[in-house]
Amino acid sequence: MAVFKSWISSIQYLRERSFQGEGWDPYWRAGDPLVESDVVILNFVLDCIGDPEERGEALQRAWALAHDYLMVTVRRDRALVRICPYWDGWLTRWGTFQRLFTQGEFYHFLRETLPGT
Repeated sequence: MAVFKSWISSIQYLRERSFQGEGWDPYWRAGDPLVESDVVILNFVLDCIGDPEERGEALQRAWALAHDYLMVTVRRDRALVRICPYWDGWLTRWGTFQRLFTQGEFYHFLRETLPGT
């Protein structure tokens, strides 16, 4: 099993195995174009967006870019150190936002944000 420390290492892993892959990051590669792809992967992206409306827009944009598959992962770790409530999640001791979804909450979010899927 491959363990990735960043999206950069996951893209590198895929390229080393003859897959085409691109990465995009709002901080590190914000100027790069978003491209339509057969597979779009959002690994621990949505759970780091504090504004619920922006979170939904990010999911909708990713869905629009995916030709065949959209894979989404979110944090469920309830043991995460919580400092204070913020929007519908928590600010961590590192000053980052985390929305800790239950399976049911995430399913509802997907169905509400992408109706008909």
